[in-house]
Amino acid sequence: MKAKFLLLSLALVFSFTNSHAFKISDITKGADAITGGSDLLSMGTDLLSSFKGNKQAMDAATGLLDSFKAEDYLGGFKYFDKIKAAGLKPSQLKTWNDVKNPLSAYVLDKNFSFKDSNLTDLVSKASSSLQVNDVDSATKYLGQLKDAATLTDGQKDLLGEITANAPLLTK
Repeated sequence: MKAKFLLLSLALVFSFTNSHAFKISDITKGADAITGGSDLLSMGTDLLSSFKGNKQAMDAATGLLDSFKAEDYLGGFKYFDKIKAAGLKPSQLKTWNDVKNPLSAYVLDKNFSFKDSNLTDLVSKASSSLQVNDVDSATKYLGQLKDAATLTDGQKDLLGEITANAPLLTK
């Protein structure tokens, strides 16, 4: 599964950063086999397409994708700050706002699994809220999760980054 995601991510990055033309439709066929893979591929495509012409944003988006490809989700959040500082045009800002919280929801789902159904329910509610950019609800559920669960240091750090980056950006 990780190998398929890596291959899809590499093809996506190369298709936007090199002169070599890849047909995205050809490589997405296997993405449905990866949990969240086709959604991630779509978000990555949207992000890179939108950031064309903005080198700083494009470099940061590529770094973000590389971090996700390596399953270094905490490392990926450093690129959130670089994207925010990239002087995004209004259309790029809209794309970033449309993509960043669903990316955070993906990270939440991949890194927070509990046997306790109440905690699982909080993760699900927070993730669903992030998917639709309902920042107030997401922040509430993330706070409840932080208070209710015994988290590893890595989970605490991820939860802090997800919470800090949830608010939508304005120019």
